[in-house]
Amino acid sequence: MHDRTPWTRGATGNHVIKNRTYKNLTEFSRPCQACGNPFSIFVTSKIADGLADSNSFGLKNCEHHRRNKSAGDTPDVEIVRMENNVMRQELEGLYSTVADLTARLAQYELAPAMHAAAPQNKMPWE
Repeated sequence: MHDRTPWTRGATGNHVIKNRTYKNLTEFSRPCQACGNPFSIFVTSKIADGLADSNSFGLKNCEHHRRNKSAGDTPDVEIVRMENNVMRQELEGLYSTVADLTARLAQYELAPAMHAAAPQNKMPWE
């Protein structure tokens, strides 16, 4: 179970999230660790009562500061992005090599070789 001590329980009822109405949700809010602004999560009554757990209670930052969005200009992040691009290009090259080898191997597959070697005349029972 996630630690719920920094979370403040809010109202239970119908909540509108991104222009959609959800019934019987309980709001929990806490301040963002990066900016201090409060942000909310909405959970079912079973989760709110502690009978089940939600990974949303593990959130510590608001949507604006999640997923290293605020750390975009640090040198470490730039190095990781560059390495990711290099690996992606290497993988694309490997995929094209595998496709070429698969096409070359297809001529040695048993079924096409049998059809090519089979006589053009069919047997009487075929």
